[in-house]
Amino acid sequence: MSKIKYKLDIQLKTALHIGSGLIEDALGAANMVRNGKGEFIIPGTSIAGLFFDRLDQLLTENEKSTDQYKKIVPADHQESGNQERETDLKSFSSPYEFSTYFFNMAKVKPAIRDRVKINRSRKTAEDKAKFSHWEIEPYELDENPVMMTLEMTINTDKYLPVDFDSSDIVPTASENDIKKWDIDLLKTWAEKVFNSWEKDGLFIGAFSSSGCGWAILKSFNCYPKKDVNINDDNNKVHNNLFVEIPLRIIIKDEADGYGTNTLLIRGGEAMFSLGNKDDIEPDAVFMNNGTRLLIPGSSVKGVITAFLEKYGHIQWNEIFFGQTEEKEATAGKVYISDFYPDNFNKDHLAVINHHAQDEFTRAVLGSSKFDEEALFYTSFSGFIKIYKKDWNDEMKQMFELINNGMKARVISLGAHSTYPIWELELNHE
Repeated sequence: MSKIKYKLDIQLKTALHIGSGLIEDALGAANMVRNGKGEFIIPGTSIAGLFFDRLDQLLTENEKSTDQYKKIVPADHQESGNQERETDLKSFSSPYEFSTYFFNMAKVKPAIRDRVKINRSRKTAEDKAKFSHWEIEPYELDENPVMMTLEMTINTDKYLPVDFDSSDIVPTASENDIKKWDIDLLKTWAEKVFNSWEKDGLFIGAFSSSGCGWAILKSFNCYPKKDVNINDDNNKVHNNLFVEIPLRIIIKDEADGYGTNTLLIRGGEAMFSLGNKDDIEPDAVFMNNGTRLLIPGSSVKGVITAFLEKYGHIQWNEIFFGQTEEKEATAGKVYISDFYPDNFNKDHLAVINHHAQDEFTRAVLGSSKFDEEALFYTSFSGFIKIYKKDWNDEMKQMFELINNGMKARVISLGAHSTYPIWELELNHE
């Protein structure tokens, strides 16, 4: 048996963007990586990175100190300064091999998402802070979830390299001296990662801390066929890697009957309305992916960090959300998903007409009339995830403050600063 192959069935939960580094000329949006036929792809190197990142988080320090681990894992997934690994990397490749995945362009639904950084003092977009990117939506054209079958091979024909002079092209040791890989251990490590992807999910591509690229492993199979049980105690991850906090955003009448709340998350200029009844597109439509409304994780992240800044906790924005004024922002330690409606009804997406009046005559100013959508009586659900290793007392304190702000209805959302009902399910462990 020279090769062991795994097929992984992964469901995309939120929109996916894997950047190519190029900007599309026609629409000015950051493009996704494609092959020569124009098909969107997930490069094998990207899948390998996801695999080795998760393996590093799952293994003990003793396991990661073994010779076999050092030989299979790329240097950038190990402790910095490991010069020995860098030497080996020049001549040997890992027995774990990852195939590039090709999307079926006849089924997937590409869309453009606009992003913008808001200046909180002026409530307007920062200069040169608006950009767009292509993404693959988590539902196909026929409304079925996007399922991806990824392939990984353990190539058992490869040998575990012995120590040798780095100036040699090949090891000088005899064939009998060359050690073979511990195949059972390689399979155990691989299935440990797969079990974690089934339980904890995985993040693929860019903008994962702001809602994009969330996915979950639904099943995997091994070839040649062997019994693979995703709940096998030998490979099960007994402790979740993440703290997962459910969050609902609810738009409804005030409890005291004082008024009715509405919400607008403005979509991009190329976006069409999902509630249009008169074939006349409003000037501002609610953000959607073509079939579903959505609240981007970046929007929720933005209002939470604005709340923390307003109440004097800028340090938490830098420590936990990776936001700082002095240097470029990073992903941070808090991951917020996109939010999708639980109970969308097109009749609850209305068009509201607006206009500006002359201060003295009360006449409508010439070009100041516009209309936009307003959403009533709808709730959205999503999640916040934090690695357990980052879930310390200070972060718990921060989330207690956020929860108190949500309960007090002092955190607004959307184009007109709507104060929704927030339901954050904190687990007080």
